[in-house]
Amino acid sequence: MFSTKFRAFLSIILGHIPQEKGLVFSAWTKSLDIVAEMLHQHNISFARVDGSMSIPQRQQAFKRFKTSKDVNILLMTIGTGSVGLNLSIATQVHILEPSWNPMVEQQAIGRVVRLGQKNPVVITRYVMRDTVEESVVSCQDFKLKVAMNGFERSSSEESSDDMEMEDDI
Repeated sequence: MFSTKFRAFLSIILGHIPQEKGLVFSAWTKSLDIVAEMLHQHNISFARVDGSMSIPQRQQAFKRFKTSKDVNILLMTIGTGSVGLNLSIATQVHILEPSWNPMVEQQAIGRVVRLGQKNPVVITRYVMRDTVEESVVSCQDFKLKVAMNGFERSSSEESSDDMEMEDDI
C-alpha cells in the first residue's frame, strides 16, 4: 500500500500519460524507488537519473526520455537534475518533497521552463498537511521574501548611486 502522497501522484501521472512527458524530482532516492515500483505496477515506462549513475548512464537516460515515445516519465534526484539541462520536451513537473533551498527547486523547474518551450508547463508540488513539509515551505517563503527585500534594497541603492553620479557630472 502506498501513502496518500504517492497515490495522489499516481492519479495525476495516469491523467497525463502517454499524451505528455513529465519530470519527477525528489531529494530522496528512496522516494524515487517507491515511484519506480508504482510505475512498474502500472506498466509505465520511465527513465531515471540519480547521483549513483555514471555520466554515460545519465546521458543514456536523458536520450531515452527525449527520443522514446514509450518513455514519458523521467525520475531524477533534485540535485542531479537542477543544473545545466534542457528538458523542454516535458510539460509536467512533479516535486515530491519541498527543498530547504527554494532556488534548487527553481533550477529544477528551469530545466523544463526554458527558451524554446512552446507548451504550457504544469508544476505540481506535493506537500503533506501537518508534517515538516509545511515548515519547509514556510521557510522557503521566508527565504524568498528576504532575498527579494535584499534585491529591492540593492536596486534602489544602485538607482540612488546612479542619481548621485549624474549630479556629480
